[in-house]
Amino acid sequence: MVEATQTLPSQPSRVLICLARSAAKEAIKQQLRDQGLKPQYIRIAEINRAAEISLKANARELLEEAWRMCQSSIELMKLYEKKRRERQRKLERNSKHLSNPQSAA
Repeated sequence: MVEATQTLPSQPSRVLICLARSAAKEAIKQQLRDQGLKPQYIRIAEINRAAEISLKANARELLEEAWRMCQSSIELMKLYEKKRRERQRKLERNSKHLSNPQSAA
């Protein structure tokens, strides 16, 4: 199997970002459990803030994990490909719109 660092997309899609964010949240919740706390009694805003900090600090690792998860799931890969195609079409429409100044008038 090709290592994820070699195949990680240069522009991660929202699918990968959501998966990475979810993994960061779960890691924070597990840390709380390890400290003897119950995550359901912690404000979600605090968990989200800690998860965002974790995501920024470990972005590459979390995105690689999300990419491996996406590659191993047919459903996630279909969603990833769908979002990638939508993004590509949107970029193409925007570039056509920018190259045709008469359409802006």
